[in-house]
Amino acid sequence: MVRMLALAIAVTFAAPVTMVDAATNKFLKWSSQFDTCWMRANEKALEKGADARKAAKKADNHCKKLGRKMLKEGGSKYSLKDRRKALRKSSEY
Repeated sequence: MVRMLALAIAVTFAAPVTMVDAATNKFLKWSSQFDTCWMRANEKALEKGADARKAAKKADNHCKKLGRKMLKEGGSKYSLKDRRKALRKSSEY
């Protein structure tokens, strides 16, 4: 009887954690897709002759939909801004 009660409590507490992990996995999936999209769009714009600032702006606009999906899965607009800033710095070097 005590075992069954302990098992029921363990399952009850384990279920929300798995749902949170799934949301985190979706966020990580969209964030990695956003990163690759942004880098490809930035490199493509640079190849076409745009300066670094215009290339970053084009990449931001091109990957706007993926950014929205990332925010929908649990990110904040500040995390998206920080991610874009980091991508810009990494593309300069």
